[in-house]
This record gives sequence, structure tokens and C-alpha cells, in this order.
Amino acid sequence: MLVEGVVIVVSILLAFGIDAWWQERQERQAERQQLGVLRAELAENRAEFEYRLRYGNETLQAQNKLIELIGPESEPIQSDSLAALLADAWSFGIAEVESGAIDALLDSGEFRTTGRSDLYRLLVRYRVILTDHREEHSRQFIELRTHLLDYLGTVSPGAFVFGRSDFPVPVVDLLRDQQLEAIVSQLVVRTNQMVLSIEDMIGLADSVSVLLDREVAS
Repeated sequence: MLVEGVVIVVSILLAFGIDAWWQERQERQAERQQLGVLRAELAENRAEFEYRLRYGNETLQAQNKLIELIGPESEPIQSDSLAALLADAWSFGIAEVESGAIDALLDSGEFRTTGRSDLYRLLVRYRVILTDHREEHSRQFIELRTHLLDYLGTVSPGAFVFGRSDFPVPVVDLLRDQQLEAIVSQLVVRTNQMVLSIEDMIGLADSVSVLLDREVAS
């Protein structure tokens, strides 16, 4: 009877141990899958960020070129050249990226443990910057772009920027207008902030990817 009792106890403990091992294995697999989805999301986002970064720098070049041209003694340029610069100056937009995997992971609270504090902190920072980029930066950029379009419509045939106007364009007056300089200067500030936020997110994404590689390898 003693032997049978020991066998029963050992069997029960062994069953519990196997069940706990299996459950831990399933949780680990689910976690690895979650980390894989996060890595894929970051990789896709990084490609979009790289594209937007180049786009943003081209927009900044057009804006700064406009600032150089505008002044009290500005020389006239061709209206189509001015139209092209204006179009490039307001054509930048927010990076269209996904954040579902990051949101799910952060909202679960699973990565707040001490061993993963660095990863959690980087992801929180990444999401904060991304939220600002999507909401605050984009809102102010759109407002400035709308302000520029409204301004052009009051002092010139606004459609000339799109190559759709037969009316004469007051190029000299535009290039000597302080208000145009002020609006474009504000666009420069906003675009520069958006570009810097994208650079920050690229750096954070790279750091997160390094930590994720360590997690998967462990």
C-alpha cells in the first residue's frame, strides 16, 4: 500500500509538472509569435519612415529655397518654377504606419517586468512620439498648409500652383511679400519637427529590434 501510495503521489506530481511545462511552453510560443508580429510591424514601419524622411528633407529644401528667394529686392523667376516650389513646400505628410502590435503589447502590461524594463521604456517612448506625429504635428502642418493656400488665393490666381490658371501671376509681388515669408517660415519649423520625430522613431525602432532579437534568442 505504501508503494502504491508513493506511485500515485509521484504520478500526480508528474502530471502537474507536465501540465505546467506544457502550459509554459504554450505561453512561450504565444509570446514568441507576439514578438514576431511586433518585429514585422517595426520593419514595415521603418521602410515607411525612411521614405518619409527623404520626402521630408526634399520638402525642407523647397521651403528653404523659397525663404532664400523671398525678400525686398527679390528677382523674378518663372511662374511655373515658383508654382513647383510652393507645391513641394506643402506636399509633406505624416508617416502612414501601423501600431497595432505595439499597442496590444503595451496595453497587456506583460513587458513591465524588471528584466524587460528597457524594452518597455523604448516602446512607450516610440508610441508617444508616433502619437504626437500623427496628431499634433500633422494637425499643425495641415493648418499651415491651408493658411498658405488661402493666402495665395487672395493675392494671386491660386490655381496657378496646380498649373490650371490663365491669369497673370504676380511673381515679383509674391516674392517680396513678408506674409508669404512668415507662412513658409512656420512651415519650415513644423516640417523640421516632423522630420526630427521620424528620425527619433527610426532610432527607437532599431534599438527595439536589437532587444527583440535578444528576447527571441534567449
